[in-house]
Parts: sequence; C-alpha cells; structure tokens
Amino acid sequence: MLEELNMTYPPYLLANADAQSVDAKAFHANIYGEDVSFQSRPYPERSRNMFIDSIQNTLLDEEAPAVRHGPVNISAKQFGTFK
Repeated sequence: MLEELNMTYPPYLLANADAQSVDAKAFHANIYGEDVSFQSRPYPERSRNMFIDSIQNTLLDEEAPAVRHGPVNISAKQFGTFK
C-alpha cells in the first residue's frame, strides 16, 4: 500500500502545491502514466507545510533548511502541470 501511495500521491501533492502558489484553479498530474486533471485545493499544501514545520522543529538549526529545500529539490514540474 505504501508503494502505491509513493507512486501516486507525490505527483498530486507537488503539482497541487505549484498550482496553489500561482492561485491556479486546476492542475494536471501524471498518475499511472496518464495525464489526470484535478481541482487545486489548499488543504493538502497546508498539511504538507505543517508536516515540514513539525520536522524542522525537532532538528538542529543547521539541519532544518534541508527539510524544506533539501539537497534534492523535487518539483511538480517532474510530475505534472497546472492551469
């Protein structure tokens, strides 16, 4: 089940985050090799940010930026597009 979530949720979540950042109403993400359209929603991005903040609060000051900006920056551009 976790493998399934790992294949489908990150593309959705990151494409939604990019759509939210530009106030887009909808976006597309590649799910199971198909271009799927979704309505942009604020709550997944709020949840993602709360999770990141929670992790950052448990790390040393010099470790915290890596959680948000990490050595490997993943962008929704790898997974989908928004409109």
